[in-house]
Amino acid sequence: MAHIPMDKEKAKKLADKIKGYITLEGSNLSKIAKLLVKSDNTTYSQPSLSQKLKLGTIKYLEVEEIADLIGYDIVWVKRK
Repeated sequence: MAHIPMDKEKAKKLADKIKGYITLEGSNLSKIAKLLVKSDNTTYSQPSLSQKLKLGTIKYLEVEEIADLIGYDIVWVKRK
């Protein structure tokens, strides 16, 4: 599957949303990175997670996992 690059503005908006929800739940990127390592045995660190958010290269599956870790569901709603 081809990678579709995300423009910088969209990447920033996504990063701000994800970080906002993480903060709202009393957590931070360091804690989330540690939880991601435990949940799927991959190598995450706060800097690598932050870089993925900044560049817009985070995978949808990773976003779903973060949402799950902080107790959220991602809901798709048809635009009106």
